[in-house]
Formats: sequence, C-alpha cells, structure tokens
Amino acid sequence: RTQLVNCKFSYIVASNLVIDGSTVQHTRFDRFKILYGVQVYRSTITNSFFSRIYTKDSLRLRDNNLSNSYFESLGSYVGVVVESSAINCSFPSLDGNYETVISRSTFQHCRFGRIASYDSSSPGIIWNQTIFHDCDLESVLGYSTGVVKFDQCRIGSLVDLYGGLMGSFFSDSSVRIITGNVGSLRNISVLRSTIQKIIPQGYGVKGVDLQSARITQSNILNITVARGPIDLRYSRILHSQLTIVPRTRRLVLTAGIVRANSSISINI
Repeated sequence: RTQLVNCKFSYIVASNLVIDGSTVQHTRFDRFKILYGVQVYRSTITNSFFSRIYTKDSLRLRDNNLSNSYFESLGSYVGVVVESSAINCSFPSLDGNYETVISRSTFQHCRFGRIASYDSSSPGIIWNQTIFHDCDLESVLGYSTGVVKFDQCRIGSLVDLYGGLMGSFFSDSSVRIITGNVGSLRNISVLRSTIQKIIPQGYGVKGVDLQSARITQSNILNITVARGPIDLRYSRILHSQLTIVPRTRRLVLTAGIVRANSSISINI
C-alpha cells in the first residue's frame, strides 16, 4: 500500500514480489528473477514499464487498473493469471508454460504479441468473461480457450489445440486464421466481421462443427476441410458469405437457415 512515482528497479533477485493496494506511476521494473511468485493486487499502474520478469512460481495480476503501461516478457513456469482492466497497454509476451489464465478482464486499445502455453498436460489458455475492445492480438497458442468477446479487434492467428472456442463472439473484427483442433465452433457469433481462414488440424479432428452459429453481415473466406463433415445445423446465416474449400472427395454439408443476401460457396 505504497506510492511509487518516478522510480526504477532493476537486476533484483528475490523470493517474492508483492504489490498490493499501491499506486505506481512512471516507474520501471526491469530484469527481476523471483523465486516464489509475483503478485500484483488491487493497484493502479499508470505510465509504467515491466520488463523481463520471470518466476518459477505463479505470476498474478488481479483486480488492478492498468493504463498506458508496457508489460514485456512476463513469464512463469507454473502459470500467469491476469484478472484486471487495462487501457492503452502492451503485452508483447505472456507465457505461463503450464497455464495462462485471462479471466474477468476488460482490455481497451491494447496490443498483445504472443500469448502461449506449451505444456501438453496443461489447462492451457483459459479465457472467461473477458472483453477485448479495439485491440491487436498477434498470436495465441494454447490447449484450451473459454468464452471471450472480441469487439473491433485485429487478430492474427488463433491456434487452439484443444477445441474450446465454442460460444465466442466476434464483432466488427478481422481474423487472419483460426486453426488447430477447432473441430467444434458451436454457438459462435460473428457480426460484421471477416475471418480469412478456418483450417482444422490435429489428431481426431473431423470436419467443422458450426452448430447454432450466428453469422451476420460477415465473411468467412476459406473453410478448408480435409475430412469429415461441415455441420451448420441450427445455425443462422444472414447477409453473409461462406466459402468452403474441400480437400476430400466426399464432402458432407448439413446447412442451417441461410437467409436473404447470403451464400455458401464450394470451391472444388
């Protein structure tokens, strides 16, 4: 519960780093090696710089107000947890190794580089009750994702290795590619958005499941399917265009409700 203004901390090795209920302004944290964890709780962080902070235990940012700050190379062997609100912030690298949790958060005008989780036995990327508004996301790699809303966002690659994008919401956004184990995209909503490619890959993936999807005033330019069906049962497609590129001799397509000014094209 302190105030840190115009401070600089660098080259520190410690057992714990705890910032709780504090105000941090124009302060730089650089090259920290923390053995037993980093916890930043209930704090206001403005115009500050966090760089190369690594811990063997968990790194947690909870119930904070973050603005105009830079969080570079935040890493943890056990996990990274972000549950905060952020405006005009940059996160070039979030790597929780075992798990990366982004929950109950709102990000506005933020930039994300690589969000990753590599351990094959891990829960992976977990998103829950999170909103991204006018954000740039370069690359997301993980083993599972939860419900998330992207509004006016620019997204590079969503590589979902578990198949948990069900129920996600895209509005006024663009996505370059959704790939990985994305066999199930049930209940997703796509509004005034463009998804350039959906390419399911991975063990056991059979086609694309878009049951109960809501696609409105949007374009999905390339759904590439190597095997299995494309399931659009109970989906609603309005003023939208979908293009399917089959890589199989036998394509099974189950359509939902395709309304006015909409089309489903198959490029053979």
